[in-house]
Amino acid sequence: MPFFTRLFATLILALSASAAAADMPYNLFCAKGIVTIDQRNWSQMKAAIGPDVCNFGEFTTIAEARRHSSLFGGEGATCSCK
Repeated sequence: MPFFTRLFATLILALSASAAAADMPYNLFCAKGIVTIDQRNWSQMKAAIGPDVCNFGEFTTIAEARRHSSLFGGEGATCSCK
C-alpha cells in the first residue's frame, strides 16, 4: 500500500475515533463516596469501581456536568448513594 494511502487511512481512523469520543456523554457519579465525572456509563463504572456507585445525571458537555456537580459539593467532594 502506498505511503500516502496508509497515511490517509490512519488520519481517517483517528478522526472518526475522536468524533466518537466527543459524542459520549459525561456522567456524574458518586463513586466510593467521592463526586466523580466520567464518560463511562453506570454499568462500566460499577464493573470498575464495585457496588458503591450511583449516577447523579448524564450531560452532553463536561461544563454541564461540572455545574451540576456543584449541587453535591463539586468534583472530589464526599457523597453518599443512600
